[in-house]
Amino acid sequence: MDPFIYEQNRARMARTGMAFGVASLISAFVFFSIPYMAIGFGAFGVLLSVLAKGHLPKMGREGKIGITTGLIGIGICIAVLASVTSALKTNPDYRKNVTELMDMFYGEEFENEYGISLDEALDEVLGK
Repeated sequence: MDPFIYEQNRARMARTGMAFGVASLISAFVFFSIPYMAIGFGAFGVLLSVLAKGHLPKMGREGKIGITTGLIGIGICIAVLASVTSALKTNPDYRKNVTELMDMFYGEEFENEYGISLDEALDEVLGK
């Protein structure tokens, strides 16, 4: 393989990894309702950045940025998911607010729709 083409492909992969890492960071702050987007973007950013290193002894600047931003985006999403899960498990006022919000959003009470209250469903899932 021509070394110039290999280097060009490696640089393109590093830039793509950096773009996915930055997208992970942005989606972690903007799309709290879809946290899995940031985890997916971050994973692709880290993967492409690591693969872009190839056989070189040092990683390039774009690769380092891709890994850093991807891991920060994944960390933020995991922290948000853990805090929401903890709040749902321990805070009855937060549960009440979530129940009211769901009832308002869907236009029907959770209990009428599913035959079980949201508190009972969360107790089953979260093991309270």
